[in-house]
Amino acid sequence: MRNFKDNQNLTQGGVWGANGRENNVYREQRNGDISDVAAHREQKEFTNAEGFERLIKILDLQGYMERFNSFLARPKPLFMAGGSRLHYEKILELSQKQFDPPSSAQNLDDALIRLSKQATLHVSEIFEFAKIISYFTYLKTLKFEGKLGEWLAKIEIPQPMSKLANSFDKKGELKDEVDERLGGIRDAFSAKRAQIDADLRRLIYSKSVAPYLVDTQVHYISSVEALLVRGGFNHV
Repeated sequence: MRNFKDNQNLTQGGVWGANGRENNVYREQRNGDISDVAAHREQKEFTNAEGFERLIKILDLQGYMERFNSFLARPKPLFMAGGSRLHYEKILELSQKQFDPPSSAQNLDDALIRLSKQATLHVSEIFEFAKIISYFTYLKTLKFEGKLGEWLAKIEIPQPMSKLANSFDKKGELKDEVDERLGGIRDAFSAKRAQIDADLRRLIYSKSVAPYLVDTQVHYISSVEALLVRGGFNHV
């Protein structure tokens, strides 16, 4: 009967003594295993992006994270992939030199996907790549040594990419020397804008249009000159 009872108690998830009470050692071990499983499950929940955001909210660190992210050129995960000791050595090397911070840059994941499909990028997207290329070219001129210097030395920037990066000014506009036609197009565009502005100002003082005008100013809507008019202006 004892063997039958022992086997029955084992199937119920415990180790029991002859007095019918659960063995204390086994109970503590079982409770410890349950705690480990719960801790592992909780740790796993916080490793994904959604769980990490929830952890930051629980710890009331939103303000700190916003300030931390403001120092980054573009949004990146908090934890860097790779060896933390190697990253630490590179950061130490950076701290020993004075250098210009990088300009803010947009996330280029979508642009890279479209490039892999032989798509054409907008000039603003090309400028984002140009900023990254220009900054790494600048870092290589600082002659870092140690691990950071070794890492930068492995980055090879082809001459066409350097030429592309030098084709933009700081505002993201293509320089005139890139193509002689660009200067002519820019001058023609400026002349056309000036003509449109002059025509709008002439319309402001037109007797047929004046009754329908909200005011006598030229407004810019989506960077386009426009006049604000009342209903019925289509009869002019």
